[in-house]
Amino acid sequence: MNQLRIIYYADSFCGLSETYVYRTAQCLSAVAPMTVLTHERQYRDAFPDGALDIRMVPRPSSRLAKANAMLRGWRLCGVRDGCSLSPRRLWRIAGQPQRAVIFAQFGLAGVRALGAAASLRWPMIVNFHNCDLTNWLAFRRYARNLTRLFRFPYVVFLVPSGYIAAKLIALGAPEARTRVYYNPIPIPDVYRSDSDEKAPLVFLHAGRLVPMKGITYTIKAFARIAAAYDCFLRIIGAGPEEQIARRLARKLGIAGRVTFLGAVDFAAVQREMKGADVFVQHSVTAEGGETEGLPVAICEAMSYQLPIISTRHAGIPEVVKDGLTGLLTAERDIEEMARAMRSLAENRAMPLELGNRGRLAIVKNFSMQAAQSFLEELVWKQLVWRRAPLW
Repeated sequence: MNQLRIIYYADSFCGLSETYVYRTAQCLSAVAPMTVLTHERQYRDAFPDGALDIRMVPRPSSRLAKANAMLRGWRLCGVRDGCSLSPRRLWRIAGQPQRAVIFAQFGLAGVRALGAAASLRWPMIVNFHNCDLTNWLAFRRYARNLTRLFRFPYVVFLVPSGYIAAKLIALGAPEARTRVYYNPIPIPDVYRSDSDEKAPLVFLHAGRLVPMKGITYTIKAFARIAAAYDCFLRIIGAGPEEQIARRLARKLGIAGRVTFLGAVDFAAVQREMKGADVFVQHSVTAEGGETEGLPVAICEAMSYQLPIISTRHAGIPEVVKDGLTGLLTAERDIEEMARAMRSLAENRAMPLELGNRGRLAIVKNFSMQAAQSFLEELVWKQLVWRRAPLW
């Protein structure tokens, strides 16, 4: 077998909510020897090094270093970025006679690795996420750099949903080289065979408390059923909407039924999912136009056999099938969401039926094994063993 090293490049490794960054690294390390390059190492307790070879790359700090990095990127591929990677550094890591594939996590990492990939003529995989196509596009230089990335013939673009694929293609990414790669989910050893109709019904929300997560709509919908049923709402996450949500729960008289858990590590999220009955997330398009992609928390909840109550928003309907694996409502329709909650509170067998089908879908398409097989096929058969440009 050809010698190969995968260079996995991420600006930071990795944020507390970016479990998919760590899991993808684990999957890639099973495909070929791999080195993680990052500028910032975060949350070692939650994401231990284990068998991963993780190396720190200092960010250019002086004006001269930034100017040199920008000049290098501009000279090699027309990209203007003060953190462009050095081809010499990557060549030393890969070593002769090995070849390498660069896996860039997020679009900005792809831009910064492009010059080195072009210089070394190494194929590259760039894993885009929704933030790459919303927040970052506000920066003109980033948008211009993307056009150069799209023109590079030895790169494949991965996206976590068909919704994001359509957005990326609309920006100019070649459709033939844009693939849906679902963020990998470890499948827990959990199986619910029956439901205790006498126990309280526990609704769970997990996610940043920002406008597009719609936590205030979830609380308002829950308030409409709280008095009639033995149920509770538990909220994981922190953010600018937290105090607004707390005040709203007090105002609606349901503070005793709503528990705010704050930002917690993934182990705590797992415990909460194991103890919940229904996962709720009222995703909406924020006033500034920000949207979800395909929320990882929804997929994780489905792996725990939880039915989903959410909205027909962005990529959510791609995984949550209304009436089969969950219940979907219109954005900002509080009454429709309350009806969905009420239907699961009244029919306690229904959550188990929806959850069973949802877990099967996640095992098939989102498991670590499915992700590893996808990446192995992509790296070896479509990048390493073919020498022609990919378009």
